[in-house]
Amino acid sequence: MNCPITTAENNAARRIEKRTDAYVAARTLLCNEFVNAMKHPGAAKVSTPAWGEKRASSLLVDVVSDSFASRDGDASLAELLDICSAAAKRGDARAKAWIETRAKEHAEWHADDLAADWGGK
Repeated sequence: MNCPITTAENNAARRIEKRTDAYVAARTLLCNEFVNAMKHPGAAKVSTPAWGEKRASSLLVDVVSDSFASRDGDASLAELLDICSAAAKRGDARAKAWIETRAKEHAEWHADDLAADWGGK
């Protein structure tokens, strides 16, 4: 006769093992999907099951944007800017153009206020 306590413990251990295996497989799949999506980031979608049924997949750009609001978001954004800066320094035309566009947007947003501070009110 099997001991009911041992049987229950074994069943619990099997459930934990199955859950762990499923987690590892899901994590691997999601990582691979993200890496592949980075090859065509403009229109690429990735699975986002934690965002609910209505958003079971989302554009990669939305996922990355959302990640900047996370606990380590500022550090991730700073790293991305470092990568872009390094690419521009190496002569990457797209990186240079991206930086120039962000600079123009920044200047347009703040120029009126700075001019007013300088006495142009």
